[in-house]
Amino acid sequence: KSLIITGKGKFFCNGLDLRGMDSSPTTFEDMLTEYWRLLARVLVLDCQTVAAINGHAFGAGLFLALACDWRIMRTQRGFLNFPELGLGMRLRK
Repeated sequence: KSLIITGKGKFFCNGLDLRGMDSSPTTFEDMLTEYWRLLARVLVLDCQTVAAINGHAFGAGLFLALACDWRIMRTQRGFLNFPELGLGMRLRK
């Protein structure tokens, strides 16, 4: 058995909702905690995981792809980017 994660249209995943997270500190912490739980589950699934990267993968979307066992992407279809690095943000608790 396997799990294939993909997006729709020209985006694999745009990452976390930074505007929504900015609305309150608890929203930021809650969303980040849930994101880490998702990554932890993907990392320990008892099946092969595949990120079928159909387009752009930004920020947390890039980390979701990296948490998978396999990543497949056509180079002409999108960009992998971690803009939070340039903004001085960290994805940690």
